[in-house]
Amino acid sequence: MKSNSFLRSLTLLNALAAANPVTYAELERYTVDWEPTKTSSALEARDTPDWCHGVNAAVAVFKELPADWKSDIISVSALSGASGVFGYYLCKLVHPTGNPPCEDVAKPIAAGVAFIMLAVREYKKMGRQGTRVAPREDFVMFLEGHLRSRNIEFESIDFLPLAARALDDDPSAASIRVLGLRDESGVAADHELSMGSGDMGTHTVSLLSRSEDGVLDRRAGGPQFKISYDYFKMGVGSIDHDAVHNIGFNIAKDWEKNMDKHHDWGHYIVKADMGKTDSIALHIIPESGNFNQDFESPHVCKKIT
Repeated sequence: MKSNSFLRSLTLLNALAAANPVTYAELERYTVDWEPTKTSSALEARDTPDWCHGVNAAVAVFKELPADWKSDIISVSALSGASGVFGYYLCKLVHPTGNPPCEDVAKPIAAGVAFIMLAVREYKKMGRQGTRVAPREDFVMFLEGHLRSRNIEFESIDFLPLAARALDDDPSAASIRVLGLRDESGVAADHELSMGSGDMGTHTVSLLSRSEDGVLDRRAGGPQFKISYDYFKMGVGSIDHDAVHNIGFNIAKDWEKNMDKHHDWGHYIVKADMGKTDSIALHIIPESGNFNQDFESPHVCKKIT
């Protein structure tokens, strides 16, 4: 028997398909019912969503990494309970003629993962050098300099009103938006990083498109991905920027390959170890629209350490 969450999701898929037809013979394969992830206690079982499916498999290596750098898929879902959208289906909405459809979607996700790793670390590092808050001008200069050093184009970098500060009165909270960021292959997207309390926050990747009159559509109506992160282990020294971009590429490329293969996957939770000093957990969620910055814990299925 299919769950009510699946039926609600299928209703949304049908509504989206009215404007963006896909081959619904494939949807028959989307109705996979997985067993929930096994839990170690009754309390943990009660708090674990029924969509959790443990994977515990290494992320495929597409670009070379230094020793002790690795990433692993922790959990996935048979569908996205929050949005009702499968990753593969959202790729089809964005690139209906793409082959494979998730290839160009993965590129801005890779840029987003690398941006989280570098920006959060640098912001916290600047804050440790005197005050808890990194100087905005210095932080923006770091981001601009890093992107330009890699010949990555962008339109603008701006700080946003600090919504997180209003929630928890955290003076180190910050939100920053990068418009028109082109990844190293030239695919453009808008990125918004919200750094909340401690080492947790969210990052949205908004895919760009053009309306019928040729006007560039931005966040308000387009497909997006939210990456919630917990940078739970952070070193104090320098970090290899090339390796950060490579591990971001590997994670996004693995996401792409799995979404193109497993059409019933929604949530994608992964852990990355950047040597012996840094570890981060990431929770990638597809959204067709009406996005928010709510934190979706990477630890929702199991505590990642």
